[in-house]
Amino acid sequence: MKSTLDNGVSYSLPVGDALVDLNSLIGKPLTLTYTGNIYCDACGAKTNKSFSQGHCFPCTKKLARCDMCILKPETCHFADGTCREPEWGEQFCMTDHIVYLSNTSA
Repeated sequence: MKSTLDNGVSYSLPVGDALVDLNSLIGKPLTLTYTGNIYCDACGAKTNKSFSQGHCFPCTKKLARCDMCILKPETCHFADGTCREPEWGEQFCMTDHIVYLSNTSA
C-alpha cells in the first residue's frame, strides 16, 4: 500500500500498473482475490517467494533498500562508502527522521 500526505493521508493500492484509491472505499465492502502470483516490487519479475518486503532474491542482494540497516540503523555502512545505491541512501537514509517515543507504563 502506498500513502501520501497532502490535506490528510491518502492511501492507494498498487494493482498491476494502476493505483486503486482506497480512501474512496472506506466504509464500503472490498473483496481481494489472491491469484497465487508473486511479482518483485522492484523489477517486476515473477517469483516463487518474496524477500525484504516484496523483492525477488536477486533484487534483495542488489538493492540498498533491502539491507539490514533498514531495520537496524546501527548497521548502516553508508559512511564507509560501501552502500550499494548511494543515491538511494542520500534520498532515504540521510534525511531528517522523526522518532516518536511513548511511555505507557508510568
